[in-house]
Amino acid sequence: MQPAYAAEPVRLQLGGYVASGLTLRMEDHVATAATPSVNRGVGDDRNYTVVGTTNAAGAVTSVPSTTDLGRSDQFWEAEVWFVGETTLDNGVKIGVNVQMEAYTSNDQIDEHYIYVQGGFGRLVAGAENSAPYILHFGAPSPTGTYFGVEETVRFFFPLRPPPSNKVSSVSTFSQLTGDANKLTYYTPRFAPGIQFGLSYTPDDDAPQGVQTINGAANCKGGCAFDAGNGISDNDQANHHHFIEGGFNFVRTIDGVNLGFDLGGGYGFLEKQSRSAAGGQDRLGKDRVVVTSGLSLAYAGFTGGLSFAWDNLGLQGPNNRYDWALGLTYGKGPWLLGGDVGFVVAQDGQARQAAGPGNATPVLVRRSNDRLIYAEIGGAYQLGPGIKLFSAVNLARWDGNGTATEEASGVAWSTGMALAF
Repeated sequence: MQPAYAAEPVRLQLGGYVASGLTLRMEDHVATAATPSVNRGVGDDRNYTVVGTTNAAGAVTSVPSTTDLGRSDQFWEAEVWFVGETTLDNGVKIGVNVQMEAYTSNDQIDEHYIYVQGGFGRLVAGAENSAPYILHFGAPSPTGTYFGVEETVRFFFPLRPPPSNKVSSVSTFSQLTGDANKLTYYTPRFAPGIQFGLSYTPDDDAPQGVQTINGAANCKGGCAFDAGNGISDNDQANHHHFIEGGFNFVRTIDGVNLGFDLGGGYGFLEKQSRSAAGGQDRLGKDRVVVTSGLSLAYAGFTGGLSFAWDNLGLQGPNNRYDWALGLTYGKGPWLLGGDVGFVVAQDGQARQAAGPGNATPVLVRRSNDRLIYAEIGGAYQLGPGIKLFSAVNLARWDGNGTATEEASGVAWSTGMALAF
């Protein structure tokens, strides 16, 4: 058999982006939940820290202590990419991609992976997002990138969620494994425009791909033999052995660019979490995520609608639902648009202490947490890889009726982005 030799060795090149600017906002003050609870029954999520104040009648009363989140931010988001690729004599491409945050971060090295690509499809090994994530169509951003209702993939979220609300932002992109170490295979795209993808992630000992090294420290996406391979794994009360799959369909019909995707993932419970004090024995279950998106583009207009469901891997009523909808119009160097997102997260159950009306502690249903988030904005392309952008964002969090879970605000952000 004739061996396949690379015409040239892999040579690294630099790429990346920088986005920076200013945010001005007006937002409600938020309160912090008290630990342990001080003013309501054990497990009641309406607890909050209090401070004594003198009212108009001269009496000292306890009111929630709140935090002013500030009026301005100077934001910076940047990455430097080290990328390289070579083509073997048989036409197979082999490459590497390492992405480094261009600021001091606990996640200094972000995605990092190698890939092999040819007529058989594409195989990716390393810390990269899953197939359903990559194949997904989210709501379009009014600025093109960096801002938008889908904060997870748009980088910036100029408003601050209240600390006890289960919802921080909107994302219809799967958050099952983040960019933990995994293997992913993509098929070639078949007629009439369908491509499938499948991912396997051995372990993910914390959200967003951060794993604990034998209980001592953290690393992104697994550290050699310390996590994810069954040799020296942490037996933690979360999930492992994630299987994720999906497909998307792209096609142009009478000048309309159509895109649709459907994906899902399943994570097996690694170790059960037990909490007799919380009034429940088994707290975890296998985790399931389902995502879908639709994109339509015609004559400069691009519209998108997307959805995600996540059972969060928790017993009881703990489902989360995300919706996102957006519309943009681009002509020449200009882009204008708006989008909106809505999230409902069931807040599970709480152990209500004994008191009037209940002789023994009981489990009670907590209120659902919600977020509605909207944005209007635009961008102007100054030149290749250089653009100005500006956006106005509005957000409202609802929950249990206290400032630990409820807040609203408006923000204006503007800046410049460079891609290189």
